[in-house]
Amino acid sequence: MLIRLELQHMNKNQTYGTPTGIPRRLAASIYDSLLLLSLWIVTLLIWIPIKGEATYGLFVQLVLLLEVIAFYVYCWVQTGQTLGMRAWKIKIVNIEGQNPTLNQSVVRLIAIPFSLSIFGLGFLWFYFSATQQTWHDRVSHTLTVKLSEDKEG
Repeated sequence: MLIRLELQHMNKNQTYGTPTGIPRRLAASIYDSLLLLSLWIVTLLIWIPIKGEATYGLFVQLVLLLEVIAFYVYCWVQTGQTLGMRAWKIKIVNIEGQNPTLNQSVVRLIAIPFSLSIFGLGFLWFYFSATQQTWHDRVSHTLTVKLSEDKEG
């Protein structure tokens, strides 16, 4: 039996909701992937006139990686949501119901590849955890919640 974790609504800066399942998280990540892909296309199109040819190599990969890091960390710290998460009405909060801190966001982003490793065991952990958290949720002391209908992100 899975335990429903409810975050208490204590003030206007706190969020409440129920843990978000894997399908909804996956849908939001697909939205975000399309957004990041378009950002990468724009970035690379800007470099073509500067370099005079298609650009590739380690430096370009680092720039694109920095864009991913900046996108997720900025969105999570500022609003607790990316655009994909907003569309699917889910949000990342810390244990107190606040937006994650910079440190929590960075730890979460670093931990996500480990959750994907070993056939996605870190994500599947959601179904076995009493608190319904994935590995990256647990390590960063955050929760991914589905927003209640009466409260928008």
